[in-house]
Amino acid sequence: RRMLLGASGGLTSPITAPPSARIIDIDLSAGAALEERFAEGDTAFAVIRAGQVQTYAGRAGPGTAVFSNGATLQLTARENSRLTVF
Repeated sequence: RRMLLGASGGLTSPITAPPSARIIDIDLSAGAALEERFAEGDTAFAVIRAGQVQTYAGRAGPGTAVFSNGATLQLTARENSRLTVF
């Protein structure tokens, strides 16, 4: 996990940004889960760059944008996956 912008999960980007802004580059091993919380009313999404993930809406693969369901973005890697969270 690399924090490109903002702060999350104990990591902080070296770039100063508004408190709710974040961009995270994430590698997930098969079976690993991601739960990223956002401020109520914010829109968050992940772009799947490699692999397959399971979301509340079904499966998603490369080139797919997965949007948060409420204030939480939740997904599980069905295989080794790489994604960027905005």
